[in-house]
Amino acid sequence: AEADENKELIARSELLVEGNDLDKFDKLSRALDRLDRATIHLDGMLMLYRDF
Repeated sequence: AEADENKELIARSELLVEGNDLDKFDKLSRALDRLDRATIHLDGMLMLYRDF
C-alpha cells in the first residue's frame, strides 16, 4: 500500500510541475508578444522620424 501511495504522490507532483511549467511558458510567451509589439511600434516610429 505504501508503494501505491508513493506512486500517487509522484504522479501528483509531476502534474504540479507540468502545470507550473505551462504557467511559466504562458507568461513568457505573453512577455515576448509584448516585446514584439513594442519593437514593431519602435520600428514604425523610427521610420516616421527618418521620413521626417
